[in-house]
Amino acid sequence: LLDLALRVRQRFPDAFIIFLAAPIPQNFVHLPTQESLAIRMSRYFNNTIIGEIFSSITVDFINEILDGTEEEDWEFQLPLEQFNNVHEATLKVGGYLWTPIKKGISTKEQIRNIGSLFFRDGSHFNVGGHNRIASEIRQMLVLNNVQRSDRVNEWAYHDDCDTWYQDGHADKLKHSEMKMIDWAGKQKHGLIVSDEGSWFEVTNPTPNQMMLYVYYMATAPEQEYVAVKVTVTNAETSKFECEDQIIPLVSHSIFPDKNRRVHVVEGKHVGYVGNGTFRVALKPIKNPNEEQQPFRVTGIALTETKGGNELW
Repeated sequence: LLDLALRVRQRFPDAFIIFLAAPIPQNFVHLPTQESLAIRMSRYFNNTIIGEIFSSITVDFINEILDGTEEEDWEFQLPLEQFNNVHEATLKVGGYLWTPIKKGISTKEQIRNIGSLFFRDGSHFNVGGHNRIASEIRQMLVLNNVQRSDRVNEWAYHDDCDTWYQDGHADKLKHSEMKMIDWAGKQKHGLIVSDEGSWFEVTNPTPNQMMLYVYYMATAPEQEYVAVKVTVTNAETSKFECEDQIIPLVSHSIFPDKNRRVHVVEGKHVGYVGNGTFRVALKPIKNPNEEQQPFRVTGIALTETKGGNELW
């Protein structure tokens, strides 16, 4: 995050940069059961239709979840590393921080304050949440008398990214006849990894070492995706470039068991590549005890390294 923020500041030297530090329902834990607020929320729509999931959380809904619990039953478990990273980036680039956390209120009141910003999936901001963020950001702009600036510098680093998640277009990508499929009313797209394995190629046109990311479907409603092993070799020499990486079935989920009701795309750093063309091979790792969907690739990214440190 810090390096990304520094890149933005270098590109837009006069920009008013705002960082959002918003806890999610997963950060509130019911100590007697060790269940997060998100898990308890998921039970309320576990058997409902998808449309109800994206209805806004109301105070009454939150009160139903809190009913019968004591103040000391709840703990706000702040993700310190994430928040420290946001604070560091804010300070380093002279940015401003927005957070819905209120000081001096009880944990249950904090849950009512923050929980009502989300849809019932416990992950996405609802309309009211977006409106609150927008309103408070406008107030920040007014209070700081922010004026438009058109001063823009050239990017100091080179990145090369490609995604077909929304439009299904991967025409420039050379691959092993991977099939492009669509779902969710043709709003989402991905390249399927076959049971035997598939590959695609990426080219680093720069003389610098680049970090290679693969973007993929991590979760989806009512189904699981298979894990894959990723191998990167030089396309011309077949030289092995980096250690095999395993892209997990699910790297995180706020829902228990298989009740993952939303589509989530995640990115995995699979290695470093120098100048040239490289073949990225993906081999499914099936679980014979589970019914799994084929691995779906939604995009790739090459981004310059900075002293070997990860950018995102």
